[in-house]
Amino acid sequence: MLRDTKKLPPGCKIVHGEGYRKIIYPDGYEQVEFYPGHEPRVYRSRSEACETGECEKCPGLYRLPDGAEPILCNHECHLKRNQDV
Repeated sequence: MLRDTKKLPPGCKIVHGEGYRKIIYPDGYEQVEFYPGHEPRVYRSRSEACETGECEKCPGLYRLPDGAEPILCNHECHLKRNQDV
């Protein structure tokens, strides 16, 4: 869940990068905000592990053999894992 960044609590650190700013909260939570035009692309698909029923082997984020952009696995097992937390 994103936190409201309009009024930051004391102790927050803000780090500016090319096209983004990162807010680091005292409790270790980090939130990255991208400036318009610098938003990353997010690719979603099912990993080979989840497709073959070996969900426990899927890290949730993977790359294709060509090593291009990272891909978030959107198999339903990840939804269940997140609900159990």
